[in-house]
Amino acid sequence: MQNVILPSMGFAILNAVIVQWLKNEGEPVRKEEPIVEVETDKLTYEVMAPIDGVLLQQLYGVGETVEVNKPLATVGQAGQGPRWTLEIVTPERLRSLLEVREITLRQRFDVLIGEVELTKKLLETVAFEATEDVIEEVEKLTTLLNEPSRDVKNREELTEKRKTLLETVSKEQREVGQYNISRSLRDTQKETYEIQTIIASFRLIRAEMVNNRVFTTDDETRFDGGIVFPLQELVDTDFPYADELIKKWGAMLETSDKPLRNVAMEQQQDIVTQFNTLLKKMATIRDRMVSMESFNETIDILRAILRQQQQIRQETLEEKNKRLKDLLE
Repeated sequence: MQNVILPSMGFAILNAVIVQWLKNEGEPVRKEEPIVEVETDKLTYEVMAPIDGVLLQQLYGVGETVEVNKPLATVGQAGQGPRWTLEIVTPERLRSLLEVREITLRQRFDVLIGEVELTKKLLETVAFEATEDVIEEVEKLTTLLNEPSRDVKNREELTEKRKTLLETVSKEQREVGQYNISRSLRDTQKETYEIQTIIASFRLIRAEMVNNRVFTTDDETRFDGGIVFPLQELVDTDFPYADELIKKWGAMLETSDKPLRNVAMEQQQDIVTQFNTLLKKMATIRDRMVSMESFNETIDILRAILRQQQQIRQETLEEKNKRLKDLLE
């Protein structure tokens, strides 16, 4: 068995974020085959398997930050893996331990909501209003049209040119739009995958409760109807519809010779509306997760730690948002 290490990628790079796992636990891997994609503020990088074997364990989830030279996963032969020491606990203690895992998942979901908000802002930043250069050119054309000496044919040509300038998206605006669309589609793919991993984790908790006979009717209502089914609906319906709108918008900007400003802005608003719907549903699910948390000393201590982590993550997201804004200005 051998660890998969996050390699050092330069003196200025201290950590990286898991973008996506290219191999699932239990899948066979070949030496130097990519198994996970990570991202820093400077580059995106694929980490390779060190040996032939099976991916035994993923040590981090999508969206989590890993320090360089730390293990990302373990690879070995089928049947190998870490040894576990079993401990017999009371049902109350078991529920407390599982609730700690639930809170950790809720924390991951909080981070994910922030990432979806950033994706929405990325799409909102594409501006289709007439630029100052366009307005200046339109004013010049208007002045020429007001000259009484203009013949009818020349006046028609100037009128058509002015109309085209006012109604169509500029080349620069199209390029910015296509870049943001490409980036946002990659972000939504990552966000969808992360929701799938959260669903899988909640199902594992549910299975443990069932196997240990501490699963109640109330638990079934809160797990299935309150969390898992709504999360699955996001994956099956809401995110695919958002992607469909984004791709339609991108196709219009890419294939149309003269995309109309009003059409581009209408499609952009449809996308923003869908993201607002997404975020509202995600906030409702998050609130359900919070309402399920019980109160005991262990949980309260963990909450204090998580609140501190959330503050750090929030400051990080704000800094990323600021960098994005600076990049687009």
